[in-house]
Amino acid sequence: MKRTVTAFLIAPLVPPMLYWAFGPMRTLAALPWTIAYGGIIGYLAIAIVGVPAYRLITTHSRLRAGHVLAIAAVVGAVTLSLMSHSPPEPRTLGLGGLCGLSAGVSFWLMWRGNAAQPAVSADGASRRR
Repeated sequence: MKRTVTAFLIAPLVPPMLYWAFGPMRTLAALPWTIAYGGIIGYLAIAIVGVPAYRLITTHSRLRAGHVLAIAAVVGAVTLSLMSHSPPEPRTLGLGGLCGLSAGVSFWLMWRGNAAQPAVSADGASRRR
């Protein structure tokens, strides 16, 4: 549960941080404003789509990377398209998809945590969390 909350809190901040790092306004003065503006949008997207999708998937199935990455990419593409105030263009959709994908990858890596460790130890006893 702790990893889930951490992932939901940190993942929406990754796209604005990447935008600041690779975008046109790479000054330290622009960093807090970029993160604040992008964070508001990211947290709204998480609240409207991410949390309900997470609850729906985990109630009926097991959360997989494909779920997270597909939903994050679509949400990113739609969000940036809505923010551009113009008809959707392939470039805008692609960039939005990449922004969403960066949040999805971060969410997945934080949510999975150390799940790559075997569920059964070398002596055959199951590992408890």
